Amino acid sequence: MRREVFPRDVHEVNSGRNTNIKEGTSQWLSNSHLSAEMHMRIAINGAGIAGPTLAYWLSNAGHQVLLIEDAPALRTGGYVADFWGIGYDIAEKMGLLPQIKAIGYQMREVRIVDQKGRRTGGFATDVFWRMTNGRYTSLKRSDLSAAIYGLLAGRVETMFGDSIEGIEERDEFARVWFRTACSGP
Repeated sequence: MRREVFPRDVHEVNSGRNTNIKEGTSQWLSNSHLSAEMHMRIAINGAGIAGPTLAYWLSNAGHQVLLIEDAPALRTGGYVADFWGIGYDIAEKMGLLPQIKAIGYQMREVRIVDQKGRRTGGFATDVFWRMTNGRYTSLKRSDLSAAIYGLLAGRVETMFGDSIEGIEERDEFARVWFRTACSGP
C-alpha cells in the first residue's frame, strides 16, 4: 500500500520519537539553497554494509539521517567475506579495526574440495597477509554490518520493516513514500 509519510508528522513510525517534521515542512529532504554551513535531511534505503557506512559519514558531516531497512531487524548470518584493501582503510578511519580484528577469522588455508568433501586443491593464505602487510581478515557479512551499525547508536534514526516505495522530486524538496509506514493522524 502506498502511504505518504514525508512531509507529514512521522513520529509514529520512528520508535515514538517526535522528529518535529510537521505538515508544511515539505523540505524534509530538501537540498536546494544550501550553504556550506547548512545540512540536509537524508533518507537511506538499506541497513546492510553500505547504508550504515554512508549514514556514519553523513552524520559526521552534520546531516540528519533516516536509515530504512526492509528486514524487521539487522540481518544475521550470511557468508564469510575477505576484508582488506579500501574497506579495511575505511574501517580504520571509522575506528572499527579493534572490533573487526576481534570478530574476524584468521584463515590459514583455502581448500578446494569435491562433492564428497575430499581435498582436490588449495593454497596457504599467508600470501594475502604478505600482500596487505597484515591488513587482512575474513568475517561474516552480518558481523561487519552490526559493527558499523553499532557506531550509529543515538546519532541516526532507523526504521526497520519498511522500504522506500517512491520519491517525488520538486524544486525545493523531495516527497518520499514508504511501502508500509502509516502516515500518522
